[in-house]
Amino acid sequence: MCDEYYPSPVCFNEGCMNAITNHITFEFHAAFKYLYMGAVFGQYIKERPGVAKFFLEAATEERGHGIQMMDYLNMRGFEYNENFRFSKDDLWKINGNHVTDTSDLVSLKIREALQEAVNMEIDVTEKILQVVAKCADDYHAADVFTNPILEEQYTGLRKLQGAIRTYDALIKGNSGNEELAEFIFDKKVLKGEIL
Repeated sequence: MCDEYYPSPVCFNEGCMNAITNHITFEFHAAFKYLYMGAVFGQYIKERPGVAKFFLEAATEERGHGIQMMDYLNMRGFEYNENFRFSKDDLWKINGNHVTDTSDLVSLKIREALQEAVNMEIDVTEKILQVVAKCADDYHAADVFTNPILEEQYTGLRKLQGAIRTYDALIKGNSGNEELAEFIFDKKVLKGEIL
Protein backbone atom coordinates (compact mmCIF):
# COMPACT_ATOMS: atom_id res chain seq x y z
CA MET A 1 0.00 0.00 0.00
CA CYS A 2 1.62 3.23 -1.13
CA ASP A 3 0.86 6.80 -0.20
CA GLU A 4 2.70 10.12 0.02
CA TYR A 5 4.86 8.80 2.87
CA TYR A 6 5.68 5.46 1.28
CA PRO A 7 6.25 5.96 -2.46
CA SER A 8 6.08 2.97 -4.81
CA PRO A 9 9.76 1.89 -4.61
CA VAL A 10 9.61 1.44 -0.82
CA CYS A 11 5.97 0.66 -0.10
CA PHE A 12 4.93 -2.69 1.25
CA ASN A 13 2.94 -5.51 -0.25
CA GLU A 14 -0.23 -5.72 1.83
CA GLY A 15 -0.67 -9.47 1.31
CA CYS A 16 2.86 -10.05 2.53
CA MET A 17 2.39 -7.79 5.56
CA ASN A 18 -0.86 -9.56 6.45
CA ALA A 19 0.91 -12.93 6.21
CA ILE A 20 3.61 -11.67 8.58
CA THR A 21 0.98 -10.31 10.98
CA ASN A 22 -0.83 -13.65 10.99
CA HIS A 23 2.42 -15.53 11.53
CA ILE A 24 3.28 -13.59 14.69
CA THR A 25 0.60 -15.60 16.51
CA PHE A 26 2.46 -18.84 15.75
CA GLU A 27 5.73 -17.45 17.11
CA PHE A 28 4.12 -16.36 20.38
CA HIS A 29 2.21 -19.63 20.59
CA ALA A 30 5.53 -21.49 20.32
CA ALA A 31 7.03 -19.19 22.96
CA PHE A 32 4.16 -19.92 25.37
CA LYS A 33 4.46 -23.66 24.79
CA TYR A 34 8.21 -23.55 25.47
CA LEU A 35 7.62 -21.44 28.58
CA TYR A 36 5.15 -23.98 29.84
CA MET A 37 7.49 -26.89 29.14
CA GLY A 38 10.28 -25.04 30.94
CA ALA A 39 8.00 -24.52 33.93
CA VAL A 40 6.93 -28.17 33.97
CA PHE A 41 10.53 -29.46 33.98
CA GLY A 42 11.66 -26.80 36.44
CA GLN A 43 9.19 -27.67 39.18
CA TYR A 44 10.44 -29.59 42.20
CA ILE A 45 8.55 -32.79 41.37
CA LYS A 46 10.40 -33.01 38.02
CA GLU A 47 13.70 -31.30 38.90
CA ARG A 48 15.23 -31.29 35.43
CA PRO A 49 17.01 -27.90 35.45
CA GLY A 50 18.94 -28.49 32.22
CA VAL A 51 15.84 -29.31 30.21
CA ALA A 52 13.92 -26.48 31.89
CA LYS A 53 16.70 -24.02 30.99
CA PHE A 54 16.72 -25.22 27.38
CA PHE A 55 12.95 -24.80 26.97
CA LEU A 56 13.00 -21.35 28.62
CA GLU A 57 15.79 -20.24 26.26
CA ALA A 58 13.80 -21.60 23.31
CA ALA A 59 10.83 -19.53 24.50
CA THR A 60 13.01 -16.42 24.45
CA GLU A 61 14.09 -17.17 20.88
CA GLU A 62 10.51 -17.63 19.66
CA ARG A 63 9.39 -14.48 21.46
CA GLY A 64 12.31 -12.67 19.84
CA HIS A 65 11.11 -13.78 16.41
CA GLY A 66 7.64 -12.39 17.12
CA ILE A 67 9.08 -9.07 18.29
CA GLN A 68 11.39 -8.94 15.28
CA MET A 69 8.38 -9.38 13.00
CA MET A 70 6.43 -6.66 14.80
CA ASP A 71 9.42 -4.31 14.53
CA TYR A 72 9.68 -5.13 10.84
CA LEU A 73 6.02 -4.27 10.25
CA ASN A 74 6.55 -0.98 12.09
CA MET A 75 9.64 -0.19 10.04
CA ARG A 76 7.75 -0.79 6.80
CA GLY A 77 4.91 1.48 7.91
CA PHE A 78 2.26 -1.21 8.13
CA GLU A 79 -0.52 -0.26 10.51
CA TYR A 80 -1.83 -3.23 12.37
CA ASN A 81 -3.84 -3.75 15.49
CA GLU A 82 -4.02 -7.45 16.13
CA ASN A 83 -5.38 -8.86 19.33
CA PHE A 84 -3.48 -12.10 19.70
CA ARG A 85 -5.51 -14.75 21.51
CA PHE A 86 -4.19 -17.93 23.01
CA SER A 87 -5.88 -20.85 24.66
CA LYS A 88 -4.19 -23.30 27.01
CA ASP A 89 -6.37 -25.98 25.40
CA ASP A 90 -4.52 -25.46 22.12
CA LEU A 91 -1.08 -25.74 23.69
CA TRP A 92 -0.74 -29.47 24.10
CA LYS A 93 -0.93 -32.59 22.06
CA ILE A 94 0.85 -35.65 23.33
CA ASN A 95 1.06 -38.68 21.08
CA GLY A 96 -1.42 -36.96 18.77
CA ASN A 97 -4.04 -36.47 21.50
CA HIS A 98 -5.17 -33.10 22.83
CA VAL A 99 -4.36 -32.59 26.49
CA THR A 100 -7.02 -30.40 28.04
CA ASP A 101 -6.27 -31.18 31.68
CA THR A 102 -2.87 -29.61 32.25
CA SER A 103 -2.42 -31.62 35.44
CA ASP A 104 -1.63 -34.53 33.06
CA LEU A 105 1.54 -32.68 32.10
CA VAL A 106 3.14 -33.55 35.44
CA SER A 107 3.79 -36.98 33.93
CA LEU A 108 5.32 -35.44 30.77
CA LYS A 109 8.52 -37.23 29.85
CA ILE A 110 11.52 -35.52 28.27
CA ARG A 111 11.19 -37.65 25.12
CA GLU A 112 7.54 -36.58 24.68
CA ALA A 113 8.41 -32.91 25.21
CA LEU A 114 11.28 -33.07 22.70
CA GLN A 115 9.05 -34.77 20.13
CA GLU A 116 6.34 -32.15 20.70
CA ALA A 117 8.99 -29.46 20.17
CA VAL A 118 10.11 -31.11 16.91
CA ASN A 119 6.51 -31.30 15.68
CA MET A 120 5.93 -27.67 16.60
CA GLU A 121 9.15 -26.50 14.92
CA ILE A 122 8.28 -28.37 11.73
CA ASP A 123 4.83 -26.74 11.73
CA VAL A 124 6.24 -23.25 12.36
CA THR A 125 8.90 -23.76 9.66
CA GLU A 126 6.22 -24.74 7.13
CA LYS A 127 4.26 -21.62 8.07
CA ILE A 128 7.38 -19.45 7.64
CA LEU A 129 7.86 -20.92 4.16
CA GLN A 130 4.26 -19.93 3.37
CA VAL A 131 5.01 -16.36 4.49
CA VAL A 132 8.12 -16.30 2.29
CA ALA A 133 5.96 -17.44 -0.66
CA LYS A 134 3.41 -14.67 0.05
CA CYS A 135 6.29 -12.18 0.17
CA ALA A 136 7.83 -13.29 -3.14
CA ASP A 137 7.31 -9.80 -4.61
CA ASP A 138 8.62 -8.05 -1.52
CA TYR A 139 12.27 -9.05 -1.54
CA HIS A 140 13.17 -7.38 1.72
CA ALA A 141 10.36 -9.06 3.66
CA ALA A 142 11.27 -12.46 2.19
CA ASP A 143 14.90 -11.84 3.13
CA VAL A 144 13.98 -10.93 6.72
CA PHE A 145 12.28 -14.31 7.06
CA THR A 146 14.96 -16.38 5.35
CA ASN A 147 17.89 -14.89 7.20
CA PRO A 148 18.18 -15.33 10.18
CA ILE A 149 14.72 -16.66 11.13
CA LEU A 150 14.53 -19.60 8.74
CA GLU A 151 18.17 -20.49 9.41
CA GLU A 152 17.47 -20.54 13.16
CA GLN A 153 14.44 -22.78 12.55
CA TYR A 154 16.49 -25.37 10.67
CA THR A 155 19.36 -25.22 13.17
CA GLY A 156 16.99 -25.60 16.13
CA LEU A 157 15.15 -28.46 14.46
CA ARG A 158 18.42 -30.27 13.81
CA LYS A 159 19.45 -29.85 17.48
CA LEU A 160 16.12 -31.23 18.69
CA GLN A 161 16.33 -34.24 16.39
CA GLY A 162 19.88 -34.92 17.57
CA ALA A 163 18.75 -34.61 21.19
CA ILE A 164 16.04 -37.21 20.62
CA ARG A 165 18.60 -39.61 19.13
CA THR A 166 20.90 -39.01 22.11
CA TYR A 167 18.03 -39.57 24.54
CA ASP A 168 17.03 -42.81 22.81
CA ALA A 169 20.65 -44.01 22.93
CA LEU A 170 20.78 -43.25 26.67
CA ILE A 171 17.65 -45.32 27.27
CA LYS A 172 19.07 -48.19 25.24
CA GLY A 173 22.46 -47.92 26.96
CA ASN A 174 20.84 -47.98 30.41
CA SER A 175 18.79 -51.13 29.81
CA GLY A 176 15.57 -49.15 29.32
CA ASN A 177 15.83 -47.34 32.65
CA GLU A 178 14.01 -44.16 31.65
CA GLU A 179 14.49 -42.34 34.96
CA LEU A 180 18.27 -42.81 34.83
CA ALA A 181 18.33 -41.81 31.16
CA GLU A 182 16.36 -38.62 31.95
CA PHE A 183 18.74 -37.78 34.80
CA ILE A 184 21.85 -38.27 32.63
CA PHE A 185 20.29 -36.43 29.69
CA ASP A 186 19.37 -33.47 31.89
CA LYS A 187 22.91 -33.25 33.28
CA LYS A 188 24.34 -33.33 29.74
CA VAL A 189 21.99 -30.52 28.69
CA LEU A 190 22.95 -28.50 31.77
CA LYS A 191 26.65 -28.90 30.92
CA GLY A 192 26.01 -27.82 27.31
CA GLU A 193 26.89 -31.20 25.83
CA ILE A 194 23.45 -31.56 24.24
CA LEU A 195 21.23 -28.85 22.79
